[in-house]
Amino acid sequence: MRTAAISTPPANKLRLPDGTRSVQSPWVWRGFFFLSLIAFGLALTLAVGGQWVFAGAWLFITVGWFAISMWLWRKNILLDRAEYAAQRPTRPKG
Repeated sequence: MRTAAISTPPANKLRLPDGTRSVQSPWVWRGFFFLSLIAFGLALTLAVGGQWVFAGAWLFITVGWFAISMWLWRKNILLDRAEYAAQRPTRPKG
């Protein structure tokens, strides 16, 4: 009878509770931040042009992309701190 072995990911591969690994790259949150800046500019342009419905829709998109960006940024910071703490040698108490 064969038993299935449970495979564990390597120590350097961190998985988030939702199963994603996008936090490991800082370019993901930077991309969302850049998209939010573009969307904000588009919302301002539409607002100046008097197209309030489209401006409001793009402002809603801006807020969403910015929120995702900041959430990923915070997760990236926490991951960086955890990796740094794991690499630091521990000092004996004394």
